[in-house]
Amino acid sequence: MKQQRPMYRSKEKESGKEKLQDILKVLGPVLIAAGLLGMLISIDKFTIAIKPAVDFERLLNESVQPGEHIQGRVLYAYGCFAESSVIHAEYGRKTGETKNGYYYVVPGNGGVMILEVPLRYNNVMEKLTQETFQYLSDGPEPQSNAWINGYVVKNRSESLLRMLREYLAALGYTEGQIEGMGEVYIIDQDDSLTELRNLFVGSVVTLAAGLVLLLVRKREELAVFLGKNKRNLNPEQESRLGNILEQVFTDRKVIIKQVAILMGMGLVPASLFCYYKSSQGYLAGSVILAYLAAVAFGLLPLAGSREYIIFYENGMNYCGEAFLYEESGYPEFQVIPQKNGKVTVFLRLKNRIFNVSGMKDFMEKYKRAYGIM
Repeated sequence: MKQQRPMYRSKEKESGKEKLQDILKVLGPVLIAAGLLGMLISIDKFTIAIKPAVDFERLLNESVQPGEHIQGRVLYAYGCFAESSVIHAEYGRKTGETKNGYYYVVPGNGGVMILEVPLRYNNVMEKLTQETFQYLSDGPEPQSNAWINGYVVKNRSESLLRMLREYLAALGYTEGQIEGMGEVYIIDQDDSLTELRNLFVGSVVTLAAGLVLLLVRKREELAVFLGKNKRNLNPEQESRLGNILEQVFTDRKVIIKQVAILMGMGLVPASLFCYYKSSQGYLAGSVILAYLAAVAFGLLPLAGSREYIIFYENGMNYCGEAFLYEESGYPEFQVIPQKNGKVTVFLRLKNRIFNVSGMKDFMEKYKRAYGIM
């Protein structure tokens, strides 16, 4: 009986199984993107949260740098010198103001530091301030339970520094003593350190799940990219497939264009993200992670740069994997128009779907192989 020739058939509707395959194809990159985003958001706080914490007693005798984790009971406070508030505006005019915290002066190694205090801690900090001045006047040690859980950042506000200098002068410090304190850092209270640490761990798990799913679905393409698959099939497969009719390879120009576009799309937000982080006075692992993520995102199309399909009389060879038409079904195609005027082409067998849009002259070579007009 004569072998049936593969025919070109355009398929417009997808079955439930095909839709599931499409969802799984997208799920891996989505999990990877979500994992990377969560890691970028939380990596600085994660690196702070896992550091050995510096308590207030050590803070009095040791110098600290931005990014240090500060945790423990505040021993002394010299009082509040400024308030933090959010200004509400509409059409360029101030409509209201909401107070959200206070800035207190606390002693540090060789000088003072600024402690950012949320509204809920104000009463206990005021009590600690009174106890501190009583202690300085030969009173008992302060006993108030005011706690720090935060990290050190650089002071980026000239007005805050000016108010601090005025307050210290009012306390009796001379200009020379104030200058001798050097750069004054801020201890930023942050009760979300634990939550952000958990977010980082969860993001790592999400990223790992996405990578596993992507590797499972793309193992053939990655094997080809790594050079582990061979184009030659074993003699039994070759004999069943018949004679070679046509060979189609990935268009390298398309890959280069995709890499350039994705690299630009990744590096621009990575640079903006790192600029924002640097303005906060700390970077930790953000720079490395942001740029590694951008580069990995940009190089993603290279995984398919060595893909190929070889058409035979009775089947085809995709990246070293043989498909007999009598077993896998004859090829069907789905052509999806894009907004830019181009099209996305999917080749479908019974249980497999291949995106062949990046293969050079695919449709022409397929039709020529099987004599389709």
